[in-house]
Amino acid sequence: MVYKKHHKVRGIIIDALPQSEYLKLGDKKVREAKANLLVQQYEMFKMKEGENIETMFSRFQTLVSGLQILKKSYSTVDHVEKILRSLPTRWRAKVIAIEETRDLNTLSIKDLISYLKCHELGFNEDEPVKKS
Repeated sequence: MVYKKHHKVRGIIIDALPQSEYLKLGDKKVREAKANLLVQQYEMFKMKEGENIETMFSRFQTLVSGLQILKKSYSTVDHVEKILRSLPTRWRAKVIAIEETRDLNTLSIKDLISYLKCHELGFNEDEPVKKS
């Protein structure tokens, strides 16, 4: 019963709106939905198994760009902390070292990624060569 009344009222309101206004409402809802999805993806962001720093950072930048376009942005400190939290456990020692030796409030993303890439090279040297 409530469902039918809701749709009847909704239909009356939609019919009363000019087409241009209805489209604006739809566009706003779509933007909000996209923004909410991107915020959720940002919050759940993690480095994937077997992924390198460059690929992970590329995915991160794409996500951040989408958020900026939709007027949902985070600070550089938020991004630095998010990247550090997104790293797998084998990165734990490096994360702790960065947190203890660097001021995260002034650390740039570029510097963070440089540190992580250098550390990643050490991981690659330590891993045994696989024979095919």
